[in-house]
Amino acid sequence: MVGLDGERTAAGGGNPCGSGEQAEDAGIAFAGFGEHVGGGLVCQGDALCGFSIAGEDGRFVWAEAIIDGKDVLVSSPEIVAPRSARYGWADNPEVNLYNKDGLPAAPS
Repeated sequence: MVGLDGERTAAGGGNPCGSGEQAEDAGIAFAGFGEHVGGGLVCQGDALCGFSIAGEDGRFVWAEAIIDGKDVLVSSPEIVAPRSARYGWADNPEVNLYNKDGLPAAPS
């Protein structure tokens, strides 16, 4: 598996939190995947799923996400100033973010 930092990991292993960078402008948070995403990031489906985002109050809502190079931009009209983003944060999550080498991103 690939953690959000792009490193190969076993399920639940490694550091799945990426660079921790977040943008607070325009209600968008992003996860930086660093230099270790293989050939890049891809969505296996019509749109990325499994992302949620929270503001200062810590209340997470489902969010839209798009791939932007080695980053994933995450936003929701309900969250104006994002503080945190999650991926695959559920008991049996529906997720579809992979690297171009075919390895899935680990939930975080």
